Amino acid sequence: MTTRRKFLEGAAVTAAAALGFPALARAAQPMTFTTPFGFDPTFIDVMNAYSGGYFAKEGIDAKLVGPPGNAQAFQLIVAGQAQFSYIASIDFIRAVATKDAPFLAVACLSQRVGFQIVSLQEKPVKSGADLRGKTIGVLSVGGLSELLVQVVMAKAGVKKSEANIVVAGNNPGEVDLIRNGRLDCFICNYPIAVTLRRMGLPLEYIVVDDVLPAPGLLLFCTHETADKKPDLVMGTVRAFRASVEEILTQPLEPIFERAAKDFDIPRIKDMESLVAVQKEVNRNQWLAEGKENLFRNVPRLWQSAVDGLREIEIADVKDSSKLYTNRFVDQLHT
Repeated sequence: MTTRRKFLEGAAVTAAAALGFPALARAAQPMTFTTPFGFDPTFIDVMNAYSGGYFAKEGIDAKLVGPPGNAQAFQLIVAGQAQFSYIASIDFIRAVATKDAPFLAVACLSQRVGFQIVSLQEKPVKSGADLRGKTIGVLSVGGLSELLVQVVMAKAGVKKSEANIVVAGNNPGEVDLIRNGRLDCFICNYPIAVTLRRMGLPLEYIVVDDVLPAPGLLLFCTHETADKKPDLVMGTVRAFRASVEEILTQPLEPIFERAAKDFDIPRIKDMESLVAVQKEVNRNQWLAEGKENLFRNVPRLWQSAVDGLREIEIADVKDSSKLYTNRFVDQLHT
């Protein structure tokens, strides 16, 4: 899946001129960014970096693609068909540790994983220990959501075999599966958790970040890209930072509307919900470690994530600092 806009040679220069940016003296650097899946509203940061002209300002001729899943995104990066992507730290660590993926996290867009385990208040699941003997809905078998459930259980001394983990979904309708007795609880991502809370339903939540502090969404590339094309990495990080600054400080509805001219954004007609969720993301994920750590890889969170995966014997990383760098983020302040 690609954006609706045609990516013509020299488009970055044209866009820069239209936005009032200085004309570029050299040809724009081509760059392909792949999302983990499609153009979900939660990826507004990269969509806005494109539609808001921030890539163009950095002299980057950007192309955004939205494959149907992480596996395809990883393949595009490894094959050199895309230079950048982002993903949750837990999936990132597993890919590097178990598949020898040559990836390096160059910025952290979200300082919290954000996933939450949801149950009914009348039949609450309040801790990892409460998951023993329960039927738990996850987004996919072997994926991030199941890994997070396993870590929450392991920290409470509950083995994976002591629960029934099944595939459910990632939408508010999962609550009905609990009411119908098909699930005892389910795990969902942060936007769905925000949506459920806004609905005012009588629900109980286990916030995974309270059990497993870990970085959330990471901007990453290969070590080769970081070493051989540092200017491209720096320009990409700057474009993301400028996009995020606009999202943090300016009205959100026009930003979504502008991006929707270039991308097929699900649920775009429910603008009130998109804006409400993004405000919560801004406050509780992007700025969770304070404005001073916006985009920064926080060592304490990385070590916690590595320790969590070691605990369930998924990945044994000896030195978490080898997974990320702050050298590009540091340059944002110089």
